[in-house]
Amino acid sequence: MKKLMLVAAIIVLACCASVAKGGTQTAPQAPAAPQAQAAPMLTGDTFTGTIVNYQMKGSMAKPHLLAEVKGDDGQTASFNLRKSTAVTDVNGKSMSFMHGFKKGRKVEIKFAVKDGQNEALSWHYLD
Repeated sequence: MKKLMLVAAIIVLACCASVAKGGTQTAPQAPAAPQAQAAPMLTGDTFTGTIVNYQMKGSMAKPHLLAEVKGDDGQTASFNLRKSTAVTDVNGKSMSFMHGFKKGRKVEIKFAVKDGQNEALSWHYLD
C-alpha cells in the first residue's frame, strides 16, 4: 500500500512540475507545417537515374517505398514505388517491388504525377 501511495505521489509531482506557474502568457506556437513533397517539374513520362536514397512508408497492409532517384543530368526526384508497380529486372523478368532494391542501382521509371507526387507506374532496373 505504501509503495502504491509513493508511486502515485511521484506521478502527481511529475505532472505538477511540468505545468508553468504564473508569469507572462505566451501565445501558443502553431504546429510545424507538414513537409509536402513537391514534385519537381519533370518533362515526359520517363525518368532514368540512380537510386540515391529511400524510405519505407505506409502500413504493413499497404507498404510502399519513397525512392529518391538522381537523374543523369543531376536532377533529383522522388517516386512512390508501390506493391502494384510493375517491376522488372535487367532481363525483363517480373519481380516483387522490393526484390533487388538498393542504393546505387540504375533504373528507368515510367511515372505519372498524382496528387502532387510522382507515382511509379513501372520500374525497370538497367544494371
